[in-house]
Amino acid sequence: MGKQIKNLVGKRFGRLKVINLSDQRNKFGHIMWNCLCDCGNYHTTSRTHLENGTKSCGCLALETRRKIKHGDNRVNKRTRENSKRD
Repeated sequence: MGKQIKNLVGKRFGRLKVINLSDQRNKFGHIMWNCLCDCGNYHTTSRTHLENGTKSCGCLALETRRKIKHGDNRVNKRTRENSKRD
């Protein structure tokens, strides 16, 4: 007998809501799940990715990237005031 599949239908993982079991499998043979993102896009991913980090279809990464302006992602920013030497 094979392993029993954990039912994820209706569960939320970040912005993704699991709709149904996909007929696809990934390159490792893992079962894939069809999900609907809050932005309206569909995304297919594995249970492992859902439980270990996938939060959206990719829209969250785009939104985060747009909020960061060029050079603002540095931890120790140098400004004119503190870069001047006395």
